[in-house]
Amino acid sequence: HLRRHWEVMQRQPQLLDAFRQVLQDPEHGAQIDTLMAYQLERMGLVRLAGNSTVVSSELYYKYYKTRLL
Repeated sequence: HLRRHWEVMQRQPQLLDAFRQVLQDPEHGAQIDTLMAYQLERMGLVRLAGNSTVVSSELYYKYYKTRLL
């Protein structure tokens, strides 16, 4: 599951960059492009919190931070 999401993001550099921005501040998230936020939300990796996009779970944060940060 996590590897499949990783492969999808590697094929889409804009999506990877957007998720990297979200991971940089796990508590407050980031304001990213609307389309990127929508795609990441559909994948289940993030949730929308007002104008910010935040990582949806601690598991995703821990797994992907080692790859992206």
